[in-house]
Amino acid sequence: MKTLSTEKAVLVAAKSTRSRPTSKPGKNTSHKSLCGRCGNKRHRSEEDCPAMGELCRNCKRPNHFAKVCRTKKDKGQYSAGRNVSSVQQMDNDDTTDGNEFFVGVTNTPGKPLKNNTWTVNLSLESKTVTVQIDTGAQCNVMSQKTYSTLSRERLIKVKDNLVGFGGQKLCPIGRTQLECSYKSKFYVLEFFVTKENVPTLLGQDSLEELNLVKRIYSAKSETVDVMSEFDDVFTGLGCVKDVIHHIMIDPDVPPVVHPPRKVPVALRAKVKEELKRMEELDVIEKVTSPTLWVSSMVSILKNDKVRICLDPKDLNKAIRREHFPMRTVEDVVSQMPNSKVFSVLDASSGFWQIKLDKESSKLCTFNSPNGRYMFKRLPFGIASAPEVFQSVMSQVFDGIEAVEIVADDILIWGEDDNQHEHRLRQVLES
Repeated sequence: MKTLSTEKAVLVAAKSTRSRPTSKPGKNTSHKSLCGRCGNKRHRSEEDCPAMGELCRNCKRPNHFAKVCRTKKDKGQYSAGRNVSSVQQMDNDDTTDGNEFFVGVTNTPGKPLKNNTWTVNLSLESKTVTVQIDTGAQCNVMSQKTYSTLSRERLIKVKDNLVGFGGQKLCPIGRTQLECSYKSKFYVLEFFVTKENVPTLLGQDSLEELNLVKRIYSAKSETVDVMSEFDDVFTGLGCVKDVIHHIMIDPDVPPVVHPPRKVPVALRAKVKEELKRMEELDVIEKVTSPTLWVSSMVSILKNDKVRICLDPKDLNKAIRREHFPMRTVEDVVSQMPNSKVFSVLDASSGFWQIKLDKESSKLCTFNSPNGRYMFKRLPFGIASAPEVFQSVMSQVFDGIEAVEIVADDILIWGEDDNQHEHRLRQVLES
């Protein structure tokens, strides 16, 4: 269980704090008259340069910006130094040298943004662009279509992956740095550019840099000691009672069988250990009989641990989604105007808490170096998984006031401690 009183930083909308602007570079200024540290017009003294005292995002050395850095970047490597783990791209191998960035939930192409979606108008390359605020996103994102209206500069190639809730992937075709003007101050922002027609998204770092959000490291509140009382809820892998999910597929889509992918030697022992752990948790089961569908296995190295997932790119084409409405933070905030006490319960391996029937388990068969396995629980990466989880959780907590599901988090709120504790206990007893 997590509450707003924990040490974790919480990002909230900000009205005004200090920001670090840079000077806007002149458009027709010759290279000889530009500052070698910030890329703008030369200054009377080094102390006037906004790059003094700053760290370069490329080489991590002080007193210059990345856009003028002379250190050669590694091919395809994102140099912002974010603390995220390597994740493979779903191609011919199961690892890459790139990074994985969570980008939250993106809108359906062509669908207008909701009225309560947090947006802001920024000047990018002297053109006004409506940008969606996403405090959960680890990077900035825009579509190739939007980028083509702003710049003709060649994109820097990347190997990074952009992943949303449930494992949905976006295809970055490159990254770029764009001049940004906001409230009479000037910045240089880095964006990943994708093939998909997604809204322009501003992530955590840039939101703080532009002073659109600020961090709160603590909030005064009293926590309810319920972890010992509901010890069974906070230990092990849970399972939703009386729910067995059936994956609906289109019978007109032909089944596909993928061969096993090679696993790097350095990961083989960890992969074998994780498969054994998942089998002991009753998440997967060995398969010996023939199955029509066989997906490839994906091994993701994160924090020195391996995570096993499906690559269901062909299976997803056959899955019939349930199209259950997904809740966002913006949707929930409007429901709690007078609330003062909050809790957030994080569902541990949320999708794995939903059992699959035998037929659906066979659909989720995958090849591994140790043979074929099938998922007995709802796997990450399945196209319908986020909506199934949202639907099941909504049914479980139906009738409990002031409880909402956002991604794999359960939000609970109340106007005072007593009201909040009563609702929290109702959730834990469900």
